Amino acid sequence: MKNVTKLKIASDVIEDLIPELDDLVTKITKASAVFAVQDDRKTIMPVDLEKALEDILRRKSLTVNELVQKIEPLSILELKDLSKQIKQKAEDLLKQRSSKNKKR
Repeated sequence: MKNVTKLKIASDVIEDLIPELDDLVTKITKASAVFAVQDDRKTIMPVDLEKALEDILRRKSLTVNELVQKIEPLSILELKDLSKQIKQKAEDLLKQRSSKNKKR
C-alpha cells in the first residue's frame, strides 16, 4: 500500500485488510472452480480465473428494481425466508461496523 500513496498507513488498516483479501481470494477460487466444472474439467485454468475476476470484481451492483424483478417468481414462503435473511445480514453488518468503530 505504501507504494501507492504518500500517506501513512495505520497498522489496523492492514489488519482489517487481510481477512477481506482472504475472503476475496476464496470467492474468486470458488467461482473459478464453478467455471472449470461447467467446462467438464478438474483443473482451474487461466480462463476460469479471468471469468471469475470479471464476474466478481467488475460486475455492477444490482439496482433495487433489478433485485425486485429477480425475486418476483419466488413464493410467499420463499419471500418470507429471504426477508429474514436480509434482516439478519443487515444486523450482522451493523454489529461488524460497530465493533470496528470501537477498535478505533
